[in-house]
Amino acid sequence: MSKAFVREDAPEDDDELLEPSPLPAGARNYMTPAGHARMKAELLHLLDVERPEVVRVV
Repeated sequence: MSKAFVREDAPEDDDELLEPSPLPAGARNYMTPAGHARMKAELLHLLDVERPEVVRVV
């Protein structure tokens, strides 16, 4: 883009404004936020419901 159409006070690179990824460089995030929520809900169910029942039987 021509410099004539860019504000001087505009940041040159928007990448500086983004938060760094918590993943290492080159790593892929295979879990979606919805998948994480489902797994967390299942873990809490296992800890709060299933495990106490198993402990009671044993």
